Amino acid sequence: MADSSEGPRAGPGEVAELPGDESGTPGGEAFPLSSLANLFEGEDGSLSPSPADASRPAGPGDGRPNLRMKFQGAFRKGVPNPIDLLESTLYESSVVPGPKKAPMDSLFDYGTYRHHSSDNKRWRKKIIEKQPQSPKAPAPQPPPILKVFNRPILFDIVSRGSTADLDGLLPFLLTHKKRLTDEEFREPSTGKTCLPKALLNLSNGRNDTIPVLLDIAERTGNMREFINSPFRDIYYRGQTALHIAIERRCKHYVELLVAQGADVHAQARGRFFQPKDEGGYFYFGELPLSLAACTNQPHIVNYLTENPHKKADMRRQDSRGNTVLHALVAIADNTRENTKFVTKMYDLLLLKCARLFPDSNLEAVLNNDGLSPLMMAAKTGKIGIFQHIIRREVTDEDTRHLSRKFKDWAYGPVYSSLYDLSSLDTCGEEASVLEILVYNSKIENRHEMLAVEPINELLRDKWRKFGAVSFYINVVSYLCAMVIFTLTAYYQPLEGTPPYPYRTTVDYLRLAGEVITLFTGVLFFFTNIKDLFMKKCPGVNSLFIDGSFQLL
Repeated sequence: MADSSEGPRAGPGEVAELPGDESGTPGGEAFPLSSLANLFEGEDGSLSPSPADASRPAGPGDGRPNLRMKFQGAFRKGVPNPIDLLESTLYESSVVPGPKKAPMDSLFDYGTYRHHSSDNKRWRKKIIEKQPQSPKAPAPQPPPILKVFNRPILFDIVSRGSTADLDGLLPFLLTHKKRLTDEEFREPSTGKTCLPKALLNLSNGRNDTIPVLLDIAERTGNMREFINSPFRDIYYRGQTALHIAIERRCKHYVELLVAQGADVHAQARGRFFQPKDEGGYFYFGELPLSLAACTNQPHIVNYLTENPHKKADMRRQDSRGNTVLHALVAIADNTRENTKFVTKMYDLLLLKCARLFPDSNLEAVLNNDGLSPLMMAAKTGKIGIFQHIIRREVTDEDTRHLSRKFKDWAYGPVYSSLYDLSSLDTCGEEASVLEILVYNSKIENRHEMLAVEPINELLRDKWRKFGAVSFYINVVSYLCAMVIFTLTAYYQPLEGTPPYPYRTTVDYLRLAGEVITLFTGVLFFFTNIKDLFMKKCPGVNSLFIDGSFQLL
């Protein structure tokens, strides 16, 4: 034990306060050298206990780690021991009971720890080496840059057929909620979209941007509107992409468009598609099927009428009431090559319609002018197709009812044929082929058409049966009327003023002649007016032909 005469011993966690000595230490306090004993290490590296601590029994705080071993400097006089203050705060606090370790960063706050730069570098180096290297996080991707598309850019791309330049079109449309059928992507003058533009700019029959455009239209949800978008100007009104694909003779694009929902009954009614005599350039019947037939594309005709998606109805009529057969008659020009393909296509469509629609006769459909294809051929002077129709012979049993010529008998080179005269003769018909040929003075080759069999034979039979008798009666009646008119004028009184009195027999005969002349004159006048203005539709030439001299 320590002597009681010694100064008070510092308790655990406390710094001993000593009265000032004679040496004049400031503050009157003396720092006991015995308290530094625990700061020195023994030879084996362990702490050397002081004699007082060795003889003192173990207290409750002896089990705590001696933090003073970490300090190598001496404490200045008058300054409280930071270690004791720290220990008293950490271990004897009434708020947080129980032993606790002091935080490592608190030792540097008091300036009592000597920092060795070399040791610190080694320590930091080891810490850095022990830290596992985490993989680098991928750098954030920059936001995608959207291409800007407008009508000139888009039309230029599809004209060149560059699919690479269309890569950003779909994101651009989806981002801005636009579609390829919007007005900003249409040609202002015609309303044309980029699809017809691509079809009009093919290279070796192909344009690789067309499937890309259709895929984009499908993803934006307006495929049918995009495919069936028509031209809107006065010249090409109603024309669609399907018309252009047919005109370009691209069956693969026709199949693609029809499979995607193209309208096979779209009508091109613009001024460009009207007959030449009405200021147009190429009339083909307005419908896609008629266009394929008039451009001699039987493979496309077969596809349009037999495809599994939407079949074209051959009985469909255009704005003029014309069917595809009327359209073929309209484009006939009486040349050998033209007549060959027109007649072949005519039979193909007629027989196909009979097989698909057994109850319908496509050749019997009348247009808005009340003309069938045969009547139209007679009215327009298309002698090639006209002769083919009236002499058509069908050997197939299923479609034999469409034949207009039937072989009755044959003996060597001699044979007899029967002809179907429906629509040819005038009997019981409001308008017949024979009547059209006789009274239509606008046809230059109508005399050649009247010589075509069986028209020629029909006229001979009519002449033999009643035509000759009717003609001679009219001639005799006309001559008699002229004789009566001449005698009446000859026996007119030469003296006196009209009206002349009727007293003698000669006067009464003259009166009868005048009445007959008046009656025949009125009859001839109205008969010729009916023929000229109701049937012949006279022009300047009608004044010199077809009996128009009778008006004189």
